[in-house]
Amino acid sequence: MPTLDFTPTPWPTLPIPTEAERRAILSRPGGLEELTEALVQREQMIKLEKADPLRYGWEPECWQDARRLLREGDDLLILGGGRSSKSEFAAKYVNEALESGPNKNIWCFQANDRASIERQQPVMFRYLPREQRHLGKRGTTTYIKYTLHNGFSEGVFVKPNGSYCRFMNYAMELTSLEGMELDGCWADELIGVDMLDTLRFRRTSRGGFMLVTFTPLEGYSVTVKQYLEGARLVESRPAPLVDQSKRHLPGCPAGHMPYIMQCAKPGRNIIFFFSEWNPDYPPGNYENQCKQLVGAREADIKCRAYGWPEKMIANAFPKFGDAHIVPQEEIPIEGTNYLVVDPGGAKNWFMVWLRVDSLGRIYVYREWPDMSVGPWAEASEKADGRAGKGQRNEAGRGIVAYKQLILELEGSWTGEDEGEKILLRLIDPRAGSARVPGAEDGTSIIEMMAEEHVDRDGKVTGPPMAFVQAPACRMAADSADTALLNDLLDYDAEQALTMLNCPRLYVGADCLNTIYALRTWTGIDGEKGATKDPVDCLKYAAKHGLQYYSPSEMWEVTGGGAY
Repeated sequence: MPTLDFTPTPWPTLPIPTEAERRAILSRPGGLEELTEALVQREQMIKLEKADPLRYGWEPECWQDARRLLREGDDLLILGGGRSSKSEFAAKYVNEALESGPNKNIWCFQANDRASIERQQPVMFRYLPREQRHLGKRGTTTYIKYTLHNGFSEGVFVKPNGSYCRFMNYAMELTSLEGMELDGCWADELIGVDMLDTLRFRRTSRGGFMLVTFTPLEGYSVTVKQYLEGARLVESRPAPLVDQSKRHLPGCPAGHMPYIMQCAKPGRNIIFFFSEWNPDYPPGNYENQCKQLVGAREADIKCRAYGWPEKMIANAFPKFGDAHIVPQEEIPIEGTNYLVVDPGGAKNWFMVWLRVDSLGRIYVYREWPDMSVGPWAEASEKADGRAGKGQRNEAGRGIVAYKQLILELEGSWTGEDEGEKILLRLIDPRAGSARVPGAEDGTSIIEMMAEEHVDRDGKVTGPPMAFVQAPACRMAADSADTALLNDLLDYDAEQALTMLNCPRLYVGADCLNTIYALRTWTGIDGEKGATKDPVDCLKYAAKHGLQYYSPSEMWEVTGGGAY
């Protein structure tokens, strides 16, 4: 049998034919020439991949899915384990975008100039077309000068087609970003949410992309929280390094970790790059990582191999998740209804309607303000977010207007029997009983809501509406009142949901402000916390102890809401 005196180059994406495969080829007539030609072609492909990865580099499947998500939306967060190829994908994608047409303008961000030179710029240089890597200054347009020590000269390069790439950092003043129109941004690691929002605005006129890459080794950043809060799991993938007998996250089968998630904000998505999908340059990195993770904490394995972040700031309701969110049409029609209100002074009141079914399960079936008014809170550098549009009392509502709003939402503007039956209306005990500024002594919101309001013609504009003080609650995250709410949310997340293993509190899928508050609130921002009001309402409900009453037991509603 002929032999081949040749040692093929090891290359992770182009496997060398096995001994059995080589023997089978060599046993055929002309087999030596066939095998020689195949190995020579393999060597040529390796040289091309090394020399010009932009055009000839091998790509894992997750890169194609990342491209698809950027076509379907325009804002993508890539979370990944160590050496999972996040930066490789981003650098190739940015270079492709710069090549796609003339005069593109794309900015790349890192923590500081040194981090940019050492981490981001080398991979951007590697994915430049081979012929552009040492053009220097050519004519009035092209400018590409790079050294390993100093990166790109002046932190910028300009391609022959006039496309422009600048390297920036997060220490810049936001005002310095104003006025520029961008075709895209790549932000690596710890970009702040305020800068991210500014950059999103700068790319809208050109329909540009936003690409954020992040390895959550130190946990959850506020920016990552903005993407993850309220996100829906679309697809999971097998994760061999985690316990295969357990469901590790809501919605994932046993032994899986999240792969693609759809954010609450339209146009934004998340994809996770698993470390095992990187073909490894040089080979062996994944095997070494697996050895290092033997005996590691589960949270470290999820983070370092699959990109799943542990929160830097502990959420007060760690069990709250997909199992607690139900489609509106699945909320029981029959039950005992309650309204809980947290008056807001100059801002809007926050209100939740809850229904208790015959099994004692509690459903938040309506909130106000809802998303048609605007988000109650939004992600920011503050632990509990910043106030959103939903908090602004732009309509200037007073007592009569709130009465009318409540009854309209309940289907009974006049307070007559055709609307929902509300057994009890609870209100924040401090705000509800506090004396109203400028009113007569002793007048409070509770007393004013209980009055009948008429216009000059004697027509009732605000029928009496009875409210009862809710039990006083401590708002701290470590309080007993928080524990009461956690008790209603509690279930064994590692077991299947059954009648014996299920939460007692659920939130309708349309109640997005309540969902956001439960996912976000930490209590760190105290009385000024932007997500505090929805949580307050639920704590009042939990401490009062809402019950189901059959129609024969329930007292008639009188005066638009008393019992």
